Parts: sequence; structure tokens; C-alpha cells
Amino acid sequence: MSFKKSLEKAVKTKDVKFIESFLDPQISFAFEEHGSGKKNFLENWELNKGKDPKKSKFWDEFQRAISFVYSYEEPEQRFTAPYLFNNYPEAVETYSMSLIAGNVVNIRTKPSMKAPIITQLSWEFAKNLYDEGQASNTKNPGEPCAWQKVCLHDGSEGYI
Repeated sequence: MSFKKSLEKAVKTKDVKFIESFLDPQISFAFEEHGSGKKNFLENWELNKGKDPKKSKFWDEFQRAISFVYSYEEPEQRFTAPYLFNNYPEAVETYSMSLIAGNVVNIRTKPSMKAPIITQLSWEFAKNLYDEGQASNTKNPGEPCAWQKVCLHDGSEGYI
């Protein structure tokens, strides 16, 4: 609990040194070529020298991640946030499914806030779809969020 309180304070005050103090040298943070390592992590999140780390998107993203609580694993002494990443139900494919973490989340026909709503989901898993011919997981101008194409339990497709 002591660490949790210190972590929450560090996020609130945007204390890069505290975050750096517990980062594993081989931290894995993305499924890309340069998606691991402490140096790459700091560069990716613009927390390194030469940037203004207080303006980094890291703080908002990390705050959301730790708000889902994190798990602590022994003997590795490793924290993982959100906790669900290490505790997916066996039937869920960890790398191809996403948890819709919210109540009454709209699934739309197209990646637009103006598109018709297909359905609404609350705290459910949806299969991620990656369509090479169409931008997925991109942000449209004037809209507050990025879109991800998903496949629903009934086989229909939509955007979240």
C-alpha cells in the first residue's frame, strides 16, 4: 500500500524520477521493434531529456491503467497494470481481444461519432480486427478518440 500511495502521488505530480526508479531495464510496452527497454520506453512516452515530460500523454494513460488496480506477482516481484492483463479468463485470447472497460459503450457501424450505433456493451470482451485496407485504431480530426475495429460475439463487426 505504501508503494501504491507513492505511485499515485508520483503520477499526480508527474515525477519522472520516481517512475524511472522502478522501471525494469527490459520493460515491455509495445508489440513493435522498439517496444521494450527502459531507454525506448522513456523516449516513446517523451519522458526523456530534451522534452517536457509534464506534457507527456504517459500521465493520463498510466493514471487510467493504475485506476484498474494492478497485480503483483511473486517471485518475479512484478507489477502489471491493469491487473486483467495477467488474469484474462482462459477462453480469452490475450493478444487479440480487448476488454471494453465501461458501462454502455457504443459500438458503431463506421469509425465516426456520427455513425449509427450497432449495439452497446458493458464490461465485455471484443475481438480486435485489423484491416490492412482501412485505417483502424486511428483518430479522426475533430473527434476525441481513436477507433478500433472489433468483432462482436454474434459475428457482426463495428467500431469502438
